[in-house]
Amino acid sequence: RDMWIDWFRFGDSLGIDVEYSTPWPIEFEGRRLPKTGYYKGEPFWGSREDRVIQLERIIETFEKTDTPRVAYPNEWLTMDPEDFAKEKMENMSSVHISPQCYRRKEWGEVCTLENFMI
Repeated sequence: RDMWIDWFRFGDSLGIDVEYSTPWPIEFEGRRLPKTGYYKGEPFWGSREDRVIQLERIIETFEKTDTPRVAYPNEWLTMDPEDFAKEKMENMSSVHISPQCYRRKEWGEVCTLENFMI
């Protein structure tokens, strides 16, 4: 919690409009992560259930405080963790979202003319 408070204070101190990113649901524990992605020497913090609870609290805090945030599609939160890793992330040894799933690319959603027809 203190980390989030410090994060928001830092954003407020910049004197510009800041958008915060919702933490990514990187949950497939079978994924080999580089050491740069480790937290306190471990590839994942706590159990998957602990991480889901924390992520829900963070999202709740953003919503309660009307914090401007970048939010990926809600479906990403309920995807099978292994499918998410294969479909939304870079290769199996990365902690990064795949470039085709970036915000500027509509999160990887395919938009065709049919999507806009009634």
